[in-house]
Amino acid sequence: MGASDEYLLAQEFENKQLTLFDRHGRRGISMIWHHDVVIRDIQWYHDLRQFFILLDKKLILFDPVTRLFQEITRIAPYQTNSFRRCTCRNDRLFISYWCQESAVEWIQISSWTLPKRRLSPVTCRANEFITCIQLNSNDQLAFSIQDENNPLNRQCRFELRDLDLNTLRTISLDTVSGVFSRMTSLPDGYWALLNVDNNLVFLLDEQCVAYHRDSYRAETYLLRLGI
Repeated sequence: MGASDEYLLAQEFENKQLTLFDRHGRRGISMIWHHDVVIRDIQWYHDLRQFFILLDKKLILFDPVTRLFQEITRIAPYQTNSFRRCTCRNDRLFISYWCQESAVEWIQISSWTLPKRRLSPVTCRANEFITCIQLNSNDQLAFSIQDENNPLNRQCRFELRDLDLNTLRTISLDTVSGVFSRMTSLPDGYWALLNVDNNLVFLLDEQCVAYHRDSYRAETYLLRLGI
């Protein structure tokens, strides 16, 4: 799901629908979803007042007012890889990939061109996987990175990068297992990270210091944070 100040857009996969909710969580219109795949990410793009919908192999724009979908045909995965997550602000769209040694692409939205594609080891190490990315209002890019060497004892960390992917700060995420698959930026440089498997929420301050960790129903935080 993804959210703006006015809307929350969620996929109901079993019903093959996309549903819009208003800012108070009231259910609005549902639309038939013709792509028989799970949506990897939904991100609100303020400049166009539309949602980016990211699939394994496609990028789609959705207008919540006209309810029209537009596939961005110029954007496709490189080689045989699949998309994982996306994040956008101003004229920049970043897309990460669903694989170890995850690549990250920077796309210029106004021209749909690809100025940069970054690969391992700049993005992450060979045994690692980028589970989520997110831009904040300071043009800082947050990464949630997972070590895949031992699936029974995964090591996870949060990294804050600049737009050239230089690491600014990093913090190890203290959890036994599970994937930090969602995050959102908060006011004053703070972050919220969601471990869906264990229903854990980590709150980080502007120095990337974990100041709160708690267990909540995952769907409650998803709705509150729009992630």
